[in-house]
Amino acid sequence: MASYNFKADEYLQTIILRNAETLHVKKGNTLFREGEKVRGVFLLVSGKVDLLLHSAGLVSLERHAVPGCLLGVPASINHHPYSLTAVVKEDAELRFISVEALAELMKREPSLTMKLVTMLSEEVRSMRKVFAGST
Repeated sequence: MASYNFKADEYLQTIILRNAETLHVKKGNTLFREGEKVRGVFLLVSGKVDLLLHSAGLVSLERHAVPGCLLGVPASINHHPYSLTAVVKEDAELRFISVEALAELMKREPSLTMKLVTMLSEEVRSMRKVFAGST
């Protein structure tokens, strides 16, 4: 399984750590499901999380998130349902910021917004390569 390479840089991690609540989630639990109403963004501090994309009832894409990865960003920014399912594969410590709190942070700190946009554009580019079969 390929890694999910979209780690939050030091600036993003610092902002999130200062403004988020801490969650401890046991192996086997699901953070969010594809199609579920968005609640917010998760920063993986420790542990492992698998990200799954389903198509026709089967897993069509599977990625492994490592500490430092930010999960749920696209859904949280555009207020659409989550597009992936996130399953905890190893007990994890995470930081969580609600959609509302993230929107407030983005208003207060425009540089945060630009960091998130840059991260999203890199994710789009990477996913296009995956679906084109060039990874």
